[in-house]
Amino acid sequence: MGIRILFIGENWHGSNAASCKRAFRALGCDVLNVDEWHFYPQWESLKLKVIRHALRRIIVNEFCNHLEKQFQRFHPHLVFIFKGSMVRRSTLQFFKQEDTMTFNFYPDVDLVKHHRIYGNDFLSSVQFYDCIFTPKSYHIKPLKAAGAQRVEFLSYAYDPWCHYPVFLGSDEKELFDSDLAFVGIWGKERAEKLEALVSENFSYSLAVWGNRWERLSPASPLRKFVQFKPAVGHIQARIFAGTKIALAFLSPPDLHTARTFEIPAFGAFMLAERTPDHTFFFEEGREIVCFRDVEELREKIAYYLAHDLERQAIAKAGYDKVTRGGHSYVDRMSRVLEVYREISG
Repeated sequence: MGIRILFIGENWHGSNAASCKRAFRALGCDVLNVDEWHFYPQWESLKLKVIRHALRRIIVNEFCNHLEKQFQRFHPHLVFIFKGSMVRRSTLQFFKQEDTMTFNFYPDVDLVKHHRIYGNDFLSSVQFYDCIFTPKSYHIKPLKAAGAQRVEFLSYAYDPWCHYPVFLGSDEKELFDSDLAFVGIWGKERAEKLEALVSENFSYSLAVWGNRWERLSPASPLRKFVQFKPAVGHIQARIFAGTKIALAFLSPPDLHTARTFEIPAFGAFMLAERTPDHTFFFEEGREIVCFRDVEELREKIAYYLAHDLERQAIAKAGYDKVTRGGHSYVDRMSRVLEVYREISG
């Protein structure tokens, strides 16, 4: 019989949490998933958002009470929490009193803000985790300083159930074909880099997808390239299938993101910011191509749009590296289970 895991995380297709959950099941674990989104309404209207805010503490209470009841019914060997913004310190203490191992995978840049939204304090709760996994190497020291028992670097990965090459029909080509594409949430630094790219001698087709790009200035030269739509699941696959060059911008201080592995897994050519993580996971110039600044980015774009065969060979090598090189979520969750066995003895 496999390890029983109470898995706390979002369950929507394309989320990193859902990919981790699927990986555990593929590894033979018995997984019970509790999704906080089922408790916290994803309302969009202003009136309903005000109501949701007023009900926030009640919702969090209900969610944590439900977790404890599911714990008592399921008797898990391991509680695995993906970020866990709504998981209260008292609930973590409850798990510890029951002598069950508790892990956290924390993927966000900020260690404070997301928990505070729900009235929680992540850093004051880290002591109750047997191990915290993070894809952010810069989080290891502050987590240990806050009292974490064990912290492990665990990079992002790709999910073969979500990230794979697709072929576009003629009608889809009209929608998704581009010279360059970027998929990601608006961020000040990446917006400035993209604005600098398109503001001078720019003659290529560019598609920018993701949330919050309405924050661009009305006068921004980038606005005409923004789709003002999110890109998840099958849409993301088609964006990368239709583009010649997939741009991979980071938000400082990140050194890699989930897109680092997803873009090559989709079969796309990745032109990424040069970081120690990117050049550790991939061979630059053979599996991906990197740039340091906007000037080098312009040079690389011009070169690789003019050299189709070379660009396609690099995309194929990147795809092979990700899909054959132990970079799936099954590989990552295998490491989680190794740590579980190490600690449990």
